[in-house]
Amino acid sequence: MGIMPLGCGFVGVIPAMNYLLTSDERGPLSLRLDQLIVWSLGLCYFGVVFAVPLRHQVIVRERLSIMGVRALGETDLNPVSGISKLAQLLFALIIPQSDKSSVLINLVAGAVSEAGALQAGDLMQDLKTGHLLGASPRAQFYGQMIGATFGAILSAVLYGLYTKVYAIPGHGLPPMASQWATGAGALFTLTTMFRIATVGKAWRSWVPGGIAVAVGIYNVPSFTFGRAIGGLLSWYWTRRLQRSGTPLIIVASGFVLGEGFLSIVTLILQSFGVPHF
Repeated sequence: MGIMPLGCGFVGVIPAMNYLLTSDERGPLSLRLDQLIVWSLGLCYFGVVFAVPLRHQVIVRERLSIMGVRALGETDLNPVSGISKLAQLLFALIIPQSDKSSVLINLVAGAVSEAGALQAGDLMQDLKTGHLLGASPRAQFYGQMIGATFGAILSAVLYGLYTKVYAIPGHGLPPMASQWATGAGALFTLTTMFRIATVGKAWRSWVPGGIAVAVGIYNVPSFTFGRAIGGLLSWYWTRRLQRSGTPLIIVASGFVLGEGFLSIVTLILQSFGVPHF
């Protein structure tokens, strides 16, 4: 966690650009020994000079990495926002408030942690899926570069529009939230331990896992209920009716794109005071 991913990103830019400028689809796997030595030394330099102390990394990094992997594997969602907030809480304890740059360091720590979690999620999900399907890694990289370029500009504009239409931030957590969270965490720690101890049992899937329940609570009900209804429809279509799941993927993709587009339309209508559903 911390500044270490930033150093990894700087060092990783060199082989990434080298890969994009060549016609070899094998990418960084075809690096020469001298290139590996130079980039490894650069990575070690960033790790030694800018990294967070090892004891602080071990406290959070291993736990957050396991949490992120489990959440992405079980729910198809990467809890990057929660991971970045936990990193910010840790840095709030490490960096004294008397430091003039404490707020900036805290924000940078959260941003870098979230970026690292997003990259890890892409490697586990999008790029891994493309590799299994035989897609071109270069085409995926170019697509991400184009999307990131326009997305960075569009997200800044939309954030400004959101802050004018809606109250950001909100009223904060309700009373007794910390007590409830402590009790829920203890309960689902026990259920997760029970799931680990009962691997292979037919009824194990009916025991709720803490990560899946937490992600369901973390998202808004409309998102969670939509995924639940879609899962039931997919189960009925593929298991009961024995139909191909490809049409469902196409329809679901259309719903996702349509919802994202209409959310912007709804935001614009709300900003101009136009009545809408």
